[in-house]
Amino acid sequence: MSKLQLSLSLTNPPRRIPIEIENGSSAKGLFDVSSLATKIPLNGMKLIFRGRIITNRDDAVCVVEEFNLEEGSVVHCMGKPAETPLPETAIANT
Repeated sequence: MSKLQLSLSLTNPPRRIPIEIENGSSAKGLFDVSSLATKIPLNGMKLIFRGRIITNRDDAVCVVEEFNLEEGSVVHCMGKPAETPLPETAIANT
């Protein structure tokens, strides 16, 4: 399966973080990759694309198709990074 290059747009401080997801990723997969890249806990993160909120759900729906994500798309990411780095097991178990 091919990969898709996206950018996460953060506001505080303003910056863009490049991420890569599988072309058939679910919303949960996008949230997991975004959390690792930004250090924002899953329960405090919001992702928005073209004015639509992407919900963190674990289902078979492909987030790429549902939201028409394309190579180079910018997803707005809201949330406060954790004070200390999150262990990967804490991210995987949420």
